[in-house]
Amino acid sequence: MGVYAVLTHMGVRHWAALGVSFGVALVVGFGLSRVWAFRAKEGQWYWQFFRFLIVAVVMYFVSGWLMQGLYMIWPPMMWRNFWVRGVAAIGTLPLSYYLSRRFTFRQGPIFSRKSLPLRIG
Repeated sequence: MGVYAVLTHMGVRHWAALGVSFGVALVVGFGLSRVWAFRAKEGQWYWQFFRFLIVAVVMYFVSGWLMQGLYMIWPPMMWRNFWVRGVAAIGTLPLSYYLSRRFTFRQGPIFSRKSLPLRIG
């Protein structure tokens, strides 16, 4: 959020600022996720990075659309950017974590019968 806040304060438009902050977060986020959060020592890092990139692009658009919608309904006020970015970050966190754990670093199945709320057959 710091890179995005600095860029928007400098007058950079929403999508451009989001793109630059996305690039910075991508490199730092992959390194921290792989080494610290998920301890993913198995597997080839470049395939994990490719899957991390796919998840990041999906979350980029989900977060961007959510922020754009919040800016449309949130009344202009002091700290508006802070609240919109915070709500978008918290709102997308569960999906981002799930996709990172199950898809990027392949820890457990993406879908299983136990994780589904309804059992069919």
